[in-house]
Amino acid sequence: MEEKRKMPDAPIVFVTGIGQTWSSLKEKYSDRWNLFPRSSKLLFNDFKIKDYLNFGLFAAETGISFLTGRGLRHKRTGKAFSALMKYCIPDRNGKLSDDVKVRIYGPRSFDILRHTDFDSGEYIENCSDPLLNRIYIDIPCGRLSHIYGEENLYCFNYPSFSRLYQDADKLHEMIKGVIEDQKNKTGSDKVILVPMSMGATVVNAYLDKYGSGLVSKVISIVGAWNGSNALADLLVFKTAPDAKEKLGSLIGGKALEAANKVKKENLHKTLGIIIDAFVEAVLLKTTTFMALIPAERYAEVSKVLFTDERIKRSEFLDEIKSESEKYHNAQANIASRLRELKEKYGTDFYFISGHGLKFGDGSNDFNFLGMMKSSSQTDTDGVIQISSTTPGTKTYPDGNIDPDSAYFAEHSWYFEGQKHELGTNNTALRLAFDIALGEIDDISGKYPQFNKARDIKDLYKLIDKANEMLAGGNLDNEKSAAISSALENAEAMLDCINNDPEKDNRIIENLRKAVE
Repeated sequence: MEEKRKMPDAPIVFVTGIGQTWSSLKEKYSDRWNLFPRSSKLLFNDFKIKDYLNFGLFAAETGISFLTGRGLRHKRTGKAFSALMKYCIPDRNGKLSDDVKVRIYGPRSFDILRHTDFDSGEYIENCSDPLLNRIYIDIPCGRLSHIYGEENLYCFNYPSFSRLYQDADKLHEMIKGVIEDQKNKTGSDKVILVPMSMGATVVNAYLDKYGSGLVSKVISIVGAWNGSNALADLLVFKTAPDAKEKLGSLIGGKALEAANKVKKENLHKTLGIIIDAFVEAVLLKTTTFMALIPAERYAEVSKVLFTDERIKRSEFLDEIKSESEKYHNAQANIASRLRELKEKYGTDFYFISGHGLKFGDGSNDFNFLGMMKSSSQTDTDGVIQISSTTPGTKTYPDGNIDPDSAYFAEHSWYFEGQKHELGTNNTALRLAFDIALGEIDDISGKYPQFNKARDIKDLYKLIDKANEMLAGGNLDNEKSAAISSALENAEAMLDCINNDPEKDNRIIENLRKAVE
């Protein structure tokens, strides 16, 4: 493990992505959902008789529609989603239900969150369930945090379903709080923002509203700076020609047998009604998802989403439309706007991304995106296209990318074959820390601009298990030697910044076998 190298000039504020917020019901705080509630007890919590009746009729109508192409009503479908997703839908003020608790960390550094109780939020010296443990699940930098010092690390999070410029306001207040907290630490009057995935839309809105006078660097990790083409396809339900086949491969089993009997046109029509009703009942109550529409597609998509008829029957859709337009006016000029911030405030921008996958590849949560029209046409990390995560980057027909086309070409790094959950790639996280420390300024540094994927999601657990087994002293010489050798190779792999997926996976598997 590397030693802490030097005192950082400014604190880091991670800005989380769509799957990194811990939301729950107040009385069931351990039942987490990221994007959607996954358990039936959350989905059907506090359902009334009319809700069960409506949901039953919706399910029956859906089955009939799959068979006949008729019978599914948009209004009933919308009511079903409104009931199912009630804990995710904010009111016109952007506020979620009082029954929902979102863990907001505030301007408390990681060393404080290490002693902050997950449930109560209170500081407890010998805390058995600290907030920091949950943060390190979502931002797996625990083994690297010594490089920067936990006293200089912070995390801003927000509900996945929210109002974007309200999130920007909250980020601004947190940044000011972090600077106040840093008076006796780095003494910095600026922060370094590290947005991930949807977090880039929050940072983009923040920069649009407040500028970057309090920000020295923005280090983006798979950030959605120009939305996701697959999400835009989903909002207006543009599917790939082989969508039925891809759906079948996703559901499998008896459900697949049933799907194979459904006519393609019936499937498309039924799913179209379901998606459109879901968008109206849930996604159009927020602006966070509207910010995930690529700028060049906003005019096309907004015409479908914000119809006069829909605005008339929706409570505050006109406000959602206005805020969405404000964001997209800023998003459309992202290259010139970020460069102006560099000139005015000296803020540097850096981009770390994955590429070489199609939409839906490598992600259990988002594999349905493979059904979308853009799935076979775009170079992505499975969720967001490379031209968004590293703005401006173009891809050749043979799959190669043109790094010189990136808006910040000297500050852009690419990991081929890396899925969107890039936090499982310790090389990418080390690169981000080294940029923050000033060890790396551009692509001429020690990290290759073009690297490969790495997935160490299970490796740290294996390393901990190996160390426990060795410390136990109950192993014979042969077993001890095997574990020691495999552990040494694993630690050496973590220190290597030239990723080799095949070799890395063999090392991980060897350690797994050694500790069995």
